[in-house]
Amino acid sequence: MTVTDTNALVDEIANRFWEKILELDPVQATILGDDRFDDRLPDLSPEGRAKEAALSREVLAEAETIGRDELETEGVITRDMLMLIARNALEAQERKLYQLAVDHIWGVQTMPVLIAQYQKADSTEGLEKLLKRYAAYPTLIDQQIETLREGIADGRTSAAVPVRRAIEQIDRMLTLAPEDYPAVKVLSAILGGGMAGRFFSDLRDKQALAYTTAAQYPSRVDQSFFLALLGTAPENVAKAEAALREQLARIQREPVADEELRVGKAYLLGNLEMDRRTNARQAWYLGSLETAGVGYEYLDRYTTQVRAVTAADVQRVARRYLSTVRTIIVR
Repeated sequence: MTVTDTNALVDEIANRFWEKILELDPVQATILGDDRFDDRLPDLSPEGRAKEAALSREVLAEAETIGRDELETEGVITRDMLMLIARNALEAQERKLYQLAVDHIWGVQTMPVLIAQYQKADSTEGLEKLLKRYAAYPTLIDQQIETLREGIADGRTSAAVPVRRAIEQIDRMLTLAPEDYPAVKVLSAILGGGMAGRFFSDLRDKQALAYTTAAQYPSRVDQSFFLALLGTAPENVAKAEAALREQLARIQREPVADEELRVGKAYLLGNLEMDRRTNARQAWYLGSLETAGVGYEYLDRYTTQVRAVTAADVQRVARRYLSTVRTIIVR
C-alpha cells in the first residue's frame, strides 16, 4: 500500500468514526447543523454504551494496523488522535465514569432547551421529527436515573456542585413559565426603552409630565420585580400617577404594533450587545450566568427567545404581571 493510499485509509476511518459519533450523539449532530438524526435522542442504556464501546474498539483495531512510518505528518496526527479518543472512551467505560454523568452544562436536563434552540421545525417533516424526539425524552430520563442508581449501588456519585446546579436548573424548568422572562424583558423595553419607549415619548415628550422615565425588570435567580418609574414635579404628582397607570393599563388592553415590537426587541438586544463589548464584561456575563445556574451559553438561547416574542406574548405577560400595581411616591 502506498503512502497516499494509507493516508486515504486513515481519512476514511476518521470519516466513518465521525459519522457514527453523530449517530450515537444525535443532539450534538443537531447543534452542528446535521438534521439526519433529529427524530431521536442519545441511548444512555447499557445497550447504548455497548454500541459506543464497540465503535471505539473497531476504530482502535483499524488504526493500530497502520504504522506511523506509512503516513504523512497529517495522517500521523489523525491516526494518533483516533487511537487516543478510542482508548479514552474505552477507559471511561471501564472505569464506569458514566455513573458520574451529572452535568449542569450538557446534562439531560438541558436537552429540551438545546433542542428548542437548534432544531428546525419549519416543515411538516421537521415538526414530526421534533415531536418524536420530545416524546422520547421520558425514556432518556429513565435511562439516566437507572445509571445514577447503578452508581449509588457501587458507592459512586457525582460531585456536589454539578448535582446542586442540575437540581436548581430542573427546579426552574418545573416552576417557571419559560416564555415569560424574555416576553417581560420586551415589555419593559417597549414601555421604558430609552427615547423610543412609551413612557418617554408619551409621558415626557407629549404630556410633559416627567423629566425622567424608566421601566426595569432586573434579572434574578429567584423572584424579581417590575418597576415603572417617573421623575416629575411636585405639582404634577397626581396627574403623572394617573397617566402612568393608564400606560400600564393600555398595554394590557391593546396589542402592541408590529413596528413598536420590532423597536423594543432591537433596543433590548442592542443594549445587550453594547454591554458585552469588552472582555471584562463578557467574563462577567459568563460568570454570572454560571453562578445563576442557567449555563454560560444562556444568552444564545435568550436572544433566540427574544426574537420569537410576539405581540400576543407581550399582552399576555402584561395582563399577568401588571394587573396589580403598588404606587410609591418619594418627595
